[in-house]
Amino acid sequence: MTTIEPCGANLSALHHELQALLPMWVLYSAPTDYPESWVARLWVSLPNPQPTTVAIVAPTADEVRAQLPPGLVRLERQPQDDPKISEVWL
Repeated sequence: MTTIEPCGANLSALHHELQALLPMWVLYSAPTDYPESWVARLWVSLPNPQPTTVAIVAPTADEVRAQLPPGLVRLERQPQDDPKISEVWL
């Protein structure tokens, strides 16, 4: 089962509203707060990178990806990223 936090959030509208802050979705595998799940957290990049309170939580990465706003581009994990980060979507 996929959970969107906060419940009922319109992710596409929210992503669009944050365009000036360069939003990105960071996909995590089994983060500490959801050790049995995959989680995509919405971050804003400008002026300094910081997480928001918005997240998509699901049992698989594919289920999380299916909930991401359309039109995003996937970036591979970078060597300096936290080991729990799987990928980033801009």
